[in-house]
Amino acid sequence: MKNAFILGASLLCLSTGAFAASIDLTTGTLNGNASVSGTDVELTEAIQSQRGSVFTSTASSISSTTTFSANFTYSISTPSGGGADGLAFVIQNSSAGSGALGSAGGGLGYGGIDQSVTVEFDNWNNGGIDDNLENHVGINVDGNLDSIVTADPVFDLDNVSMATAWVDYDGTTLSVATSTDGIRPMVDLLSTNIDLSSIVGSLAFFGFTAATGGEIAVHTIHDFNLEFGSTVTPIPLPAGLPLLGGGLLLMGWLGRKQRSLAS
Repeated sequence: MKNAFILGASLLCLSTGAFAASIDLTTGTLNGNASVSGTDVELTEAIQSQRGSVFTSTASSISSTTTFSANFTYSISTPSGGGADGLAFVIQNSSAGSGALGSAGGGLGYGGIDQSVTVEFDNWNNGGIDDNLENHVGINVDGNLDSIVTADPVFDLDNVSMATAWVDYDGTTLSVATSTDGIRPMVDLLSTNIDLSSIVGSLAFFGFTAATGGEIAVHTIHDFNLEFGSTVTPIPLPAGLPLLGGGLLLMGWLGRKQRSLAS
């Protein structure tokens, strides 16, 4: 019975890559209002009109065959009321290099950063084509605030105490998943075709941005893992296995029930 349960769990977590490359962002390039807090990077304080970013100090090589898997934990802490404006995972090769920092407020600290691909975690309605969604994750290109694709993360980004995000690129498709339990969902939240090298060129800095506007929040990145040459893909359970697992669980429960009655 126990073995059957473990089998199901292992299938849920099976992947083509492991997160072995932990990136210490506290040694990266911090810009604007970003600061180090212990082992975390605090991108903004709970103060109006802040913007902050942190990027790897060294650029990574990018080509048409580049693939990678990344994951990170983040939090958005709101002292009171509705917080703003959100944070973003950014891959960029702008002229500012590791010192890149975009606009505050609805710009989430990435607005205006060219030669970039961004995954935004936006918790404030700023209007616009896609930003009339108060709670959404989106994929953006070249510092444009109108996302190519968006999705509701299901949980509330406003005042999320701890969440994990997974960003995978297989050379063609950029996929994003996020959860609050640290377990990668079986189904990606959103994905889109991206030609990374044609957007950023032959080099790229990896990092994060965030911003506040009239409303405030503390935006924090707690850890960051990045591995090239690997992509993580949830493997669906074979047809019938969930029913088999459920049946085994039921049989085990009935067996325990019968033994308790006999005693």
